[in-house]
Amino acid sequence: MDMNLHIKTTRVMFVIELMWLFKTTPSQLVIHLALVSVLSFALSTAEENTCSLDTECVELMKTIVDARVKEMESEIENRVWNRIMDAPTVATDTVLNEAKPVVPECDFEYEGKCFKFHFADVMSFAEARSQCERSGGHMANIYDRAHVDMIVDAIRKREHANFFLFIGMTYDLNSDEVKWHNGTTSSYTRWYPQSNFPQKTHGLIRLIVLPFATGMLNNIGIDDANANGVLCETPQVVE
Repeated sequence: MDMNLHIKTTRVMFVIELMWLFKTTPSQLVIHLALVSVLSFALSTAEENTCSLDTECVELMKTIVDARVKEMESEIENRVWNRIMDAPTVATDTVLNEAKPVVPECDFEYEGKCFKFHFADVMSFAEARSQCERSGGHMANIYDRAHVDMIVDAIRKREHANFFLFIGMTYDLNSDEVKWHNGTTSSYTRWYPQSNFPQKTHGLIRLIVLPFATGMLNNIGIDDANANGVLCETPQVVE
């Protein structure tokens, strides 16, 4: 093998090794460093023995590579992991920060709580609940008449047709009571006027907002329910 070619090859492999040292996963890096070390050793051995790339030489190099892998395995693994463990904090912190819920900007505040609308043409109950959980909160309670009036005003400024909204309240079929998200009995209800609500068949409550009336409905089950949005609630952050 030509000496200049061998030197250039070794230099290229060294640069590649440095690049991988800072950009790869530990398992990939172990494998790569092993291959780099093995190939470098095999090239130098081939040069010393001045063998050509015939069948005999290929078999010789294969034998050398197999032996070298076994010798280098433990050494390379220790070296790589020691290098990586010197500075693990940045990557770990990044993952943890991404997992933390982000408190959304409020569409409005009421009684020290933050309320945020999420709208869609069609939204399932599972999608609504997931949307609120991703923002670090839950589907909203309605606390009193002033509160529901704020909700209705905000929706009517945006929507001019019939609008169904998921909220966090439920109807207890056994006690005939409306419950907040945490199971506490609500002191306020507003069933849709001039209707047969609450019905004795379903616990899910949605809020319907029409141009001329508004109120709570419990006419459908969770698996079949859809809405045009959800109202999420989070504790207000005091800065």
